[in-house]
Amino acid sequence: MLALHRGGQSSRALAVSRRTRTVLAEELGIDPGDGLSRLELAILRNDQALTISADQPPVTMTAPALLPRPSATSPAARPSSPPWTGPPR
Repeated sequence: MLALHRGGQSSRALAVSRRTRTVLAEELGIDPGDGLSRLELAILRNDQALTISADQPPVTMTAPALLPRPSATSPAARPSSPPWTGPPR
């Protein structure tokens, strides 16, 4: 919702909020949490706290390191068990 709002698509962000409220109510019988309600209200008010200022540093993310290859003694490197051959159904 925040990304849609920041991308100039506030009406789509609010549509996501409405769909989320509907799904939560119909499928789980619950109301959205405080965070979602506050975000929806801030979008409706066009709260300036939701905007990104030009002097704000960009967010950088690093990719996780690759996992090492399994060694010959690790469980992942061992051959799998043969399939179960119990009585026919």
